[in-house]
Amino acid sequence: MKICKNFDKIFKEHPDGIRPGSEKVYQVLKVHAILKDLVHKSIIETVELKLYSSLRVEVSSVAVESLDMILKAESTKATLQLVGIECSYLTVEDVDKSDGEDADV
Repeated sequence: MKICKNFDKIFKEHPDGIRPGSEKVYQVLKVHAILKDLVHKSIIETVELKLYSSLRVEVSSVAVESLDMILKAESTKATLQLVGIECSYLTVEDVDKSDGEDADV
Protein backbone atom coordinates (compact mmCIF):
# COMPACT_ATOMS: atom_id res chain seq x y z
CA MET A 1 0.00 0.00 0.00
CA LYS A 2 2.99 2.29 0.43
CA ILE A 3 3.45 2.14 -3.35
CA CYS A 4 -0.12 3.36 -3.83
CA LYS A 5 0.34 6.21 -1.37
CA ASN A 6 3.61 7.30 -2.99
CA PHE A 7 2.10 7.15 -6.48
CA ASP A 8 -0.96 9.09 -5.33
CA LYS A 9 1.22 11.74 -3.67
CA ILE A 10 3.35 12.21 -6.78
CA PHE A 11 0.28 12.26 -9.06
CA LYS A 12 -1.40 14.94 -6.93
CA GLU A 13 1.70 17.15 -7.19
CA HIS A 14 1.16 17.44 -10.94
CA PRO A 15 -2.46 18.53 -11.65
CA ASP A 16 -1.71 22.25 -11.73
CA GLY A 17 1.39 21.64 -13.81
CA ILE A 18 3.47 22.84 -10.86
CA ARG A 19 5.74 20.94 -8.51
CA PRO A 20 7.26 22.55 -5.46
CA GLY A 21 10.42 24.45 -6.43
CA SER A 22 9.79 24.30 -10.17
CA GLU A 23 8.18 26.40 -12.86
CA LYS A 24 4.84 25.76 -14.46
CA VAL A 25 5.35 22.79 -16.74
CA TYR A 26 2.42 23.22 -19.13
CA GLN A 27 -0.89 24.94 -19.59
CA VAL A 28 -4.17 23.11 -19.37
CA LEU A 29 -4.88 22.41 -23.01
CA LYS A 30 -5.71 19.02 -24.51
CA VAL A 31 -6.67 17.71 -21.03
CA HIS A 32 -6.82 14.03 -21.94
CA ALA A 33 -3.24 13.98 -23.22
CA ILE A 34 -2.07 15.88 -20.13
CA LEU A 35 -3.72 13.37 -17.80
CA LYS A 36 -2.06 10.49 -19.63
CA ASP A 37 1.25 12.30 -19.36
CA LEU A 38 0.67 12.84 -15.63
CA VAL A 39 0.02 9.14 -15.13
CA HIS A 40 3.25 8.24 -16.93
CA LYS A 41 5.29 10.84 -15.03
CA SER A 42 3.84 9.70 -11.72
CA ILE A 43 4.61 6.07 -12.50
CA ILE A 44 8.17 6.93 -13.47
CA GLU A 45 8.71 8.97 -10.30
CA THR A 46 7.27 6.32 -7.96
CA VAL A 47 10.45 4.58 -6.85
CA GLU A 48 8.70 1.43 -5.67
CA LEU A 49 7.14 0.86 -9.10
CA LYS A 50 10.62 0.76 -10.61
CA LEU A 51 11.20 -2.42 -8.61
CA TYR A 52 8.11 -4.17 -9.97
CA SER A 53 8.01 -3.77 -13.73
CA SER A 54 4.92 -5.94 -14.23
CA LEU A 55 3.02 -3.89 -11.64
CA ARG A 56 4.22 -0.68 -13.32
CA VAL A 57 2.87 -1.89 -16.68
CA GLU A 58 -0.42 -2.96 -15.11
CA VAL A 59 -0.91 0.37 -13.28
CA SER A 60 -0.16 2.25 -16.49
CA SER A 61 -2.55 0.12 -18.55
CA VAL A 62 -5.41 0.39 -16.07
CA ALA A 63 -4.96 4.16 -15.65
CA VAL A 64 -4.85 4.84 -19.39
CA GLU A 65 -7.80 2.52 -19.99
CA SER A 66 -9.81 4.36 -17.34
CA LEU A 67 -8.93 7.74 -18.86
CA ASP A 68 -9.97 6.47 -22.29
CA MET A 69 -13.33 5.26 -20.92
CA ILE A 70 -13.91 8.63 -19.27
CA LEU A 71 -12.98 10.43 -22.50
CA LYS A 72 -15.39 8.29 -24.48
CA ALA A 73 -18.22 8.88 -22.01
CA GLU A 74 -17.57 12.63 -21.86
CA SER A 75 -17.30 12.83 -25.66
CA THR A 76 -20.61 11.03 -26.04
CA LYS A 77 -22.27 13.36 -23.53
CA ALA A 78 -20.84 16.45 -25.26
CA THR A 79 -21.95 15.17 -28.67
CA LEU A 80 -25.50 14.60 -27.43
CA GLN A 81 -25.56 18.11 -25.94
CA LEU A 82 -24.40 19.59 -29.25
CA VAL A 83 -27.05 17.62 -31.15
CA GLY A 84 -29.67 18.93 -28.71
CA ILE A 85 -28.47 22.49 -29.26
CA GLU A 86 -28.53 22.05 -33.03
CA CYS A 87 -32.06 20.63 -32.86
CA SER A 88 -33.27 23.64 -30.91
CA TYR A 89 -32.17 26.18 -33.55
CA LEU A 90 -34.86 27.83 -35.60
CA THR A 91 -34.71 27.07 -39.30
CA VAL A 92 -35.66 29.36 -42.15
CA GLU A 93 -38.85 27.32 -42.56
CA ASP A 94 -39.74 27.91 -38.88
CA VAL A 95 -39.30 31.67 -39.28
CA ASP A 96 -41.30 31.74 -42.54
CA LYS A 97 -44.04 29.68 -40.92
CA SER A 98 -44.10 32.01 -37.93
CA ASP A 99 -44.27 35.07 -40.18
CA GLY A 100 -47.15 33.49 -42.10
CA GLU A 101 -49.05 32.81 -38.88
CA ASP A 102 -48.51 36.39 -37.71
CA ALA A 103 -49.86 37.73 -40.99
CA ASP A 104 -53.02 35.63 -40.64
CA VAL A 105 -53.80 37.05 -37.18
